[in-house]
Amino acid sequence: MKKITVKICAGLFLLLAMCTAAFAEISMEQAKKIALEKIGNPNAKLVKEELDTDDHYGTVYEFKYVAGSYKYKIEITTETGKVIKFKKESRFFD
Repeated sequence: MKKITVKICAGLFLLLAMCTAAFAEISMEQAKKIALEKIGNPNAKLVKEELDTDDHYGTVYEFKYVAGSYKYKIEITTETGKVIKFKKESRFFD
């Protein structure tokens, strides 16, 4: 019974996230452009894109990119396109 409840909750969360994205002011493609501008390298390779939720900002786009010797994690609000998280790390020294 517990497993079924967890699966139902996960499904409802996904459905809510998808519905929220349908009404987003900023599209996934627009958010990718914002992310690349923030990185400053138009040739950065996208390795992950995800629709997620943030406790303070609601629904956000989360991207992970690699460029040169760096990896980037960026979160952008779906509502305004504001970059709320930008993390740059070396790909070789974790």
